[in-house]
Amino acid sequence: MTTTEVFPYPRTCPYSPPAEYTRFREDGGLHKVPLWDGGEAWLVTRYDQVRAMLGDAESFSSDITRDGFPVATSTSRVTEAGAIMRKDDPEHARDRRIMSREFSVKRVEALRPRVLEITDELIDDLLRRGESGPVNFVEHFAHQLPARVICEMMGLSDADRVTFAEHVLIATDYDSAQEERQRAHRELNELFDRVIAEKTANPGDDIVSRLVRDHLAAGEVDTDTVKRMLLVLFAGGQDTTANMLGLSVQALLEHPDQLRVLREQPDAVPGAVEELLRFLSVNQGEPRRVVAEDTDLGGCPVHAGDAIIASLNAANFDPAVFDREDAPADVLSLTRAARNHVAFGYGVHQCLGQNLARVELQVALPRLFERLPGLRLAAGQPITYRTTAVIYGLEQLWVTW
Repeated sequence: MTTTEVFPYPRTCPYSPPAEYTRFREDGGLHKVPLWDGGEAWLVTRYDQVRAMLGDAESFSSDITRDGFPVATSTSRVTEAGAIMRKDDPEHARDRRIMSREFSVKRVEALRPRVLEITDELIDDLLRRGESGPVNFVEHFAHQLPARVICEMMGLSDADRVTFAEHVLIATDYDSAQEERQRAHRELNELFDRVIAEKTANPGDDIVSRLVRDHLAAGEVDTDTVKRMLLVLFAGGQDTTANMLGLSVQALLEHPDQLRVLREQPDAVPGAVEELLRFLSVNQGEPRRVVAEDTDLGGCPVHAGDAIIASLNAANFDPAVFDREDAPADVLSLTRAARNHVAFGYGVHQCLGQNLARVELQVALPRLFERLPGLRLAAGQPITYRTTAVIYGLEQLWVTW
């Protein structure tokens, strides 16, 4: 796969959408882009068009088994079939009802003290590691915090956490070899089979136990459906927030005036997190749909069977929505009212884990800069990016203090 020639196009700046997406948006919003398999898809780049597309689940289907659906890899149609984000109602609504209970505002808000405890433990570890030189923040903090939180919620062991994380990185990278992706999905299935068996025999107060007891044992869902749910929960709960944490720290260190807002205005933290979500927009490969019936999207006719993809980062930089007199949409401004961003998608398929991601970011970012007031990028160390995955992010961010 050559990422410079097919969707998703590469970012030339770690924060901004690819220049082509900006041009598409300025030219009307919809544009045909080539896909890895030789096909084409409409790319939707204007904010109003993205919301209209994602808000119309009847005209724009999430069903990966439909002809024309823009699969991301050669194995996607097999490995993703049955996943909640690849279903239409009523199956999607059933799965969402089951899974959303675990991520209600009340349940997630109750996790704040534990998220803070884990954050402090990881900062303690950074301090120990930093005694001998710069530390890779991505490896030792950004990936660790969300993985530990979601694994505790799911009742998974530390050993399982490490194994699942390794397999998810392979499974969600467009450039992984087909054999690697197949092996990762096979081993994830085997791991989840074991976890389900363990929770069936010895249930606890965790997500997997509740899925097994309340839904699998009751015959509401089958084992394959539960495994799909668990994969989505782990990947969604870990990958997106991990990349948001790394890029947020980089962006704040490179924008000291905005870091000052985070440090000096505690009441501004929730709004600051929304602006970071908008500005970074780490989801670069989704949401994908297929047109289910002829319709019109922002003045452009689209036809049944057309592949179509929403660019969340292009929509989140739309000046018609996010420009402010003192801060254009392509500028980071933590005081911007940005809660109407689409970083978590929009409509019935909006991200299930968004409440958890918000809490983790709201807790971790202020605490990092409180306990590490001298935190800075390590001079002479490379910053490398994960550019070929569904979720854009960092591989290395070396820091010191």
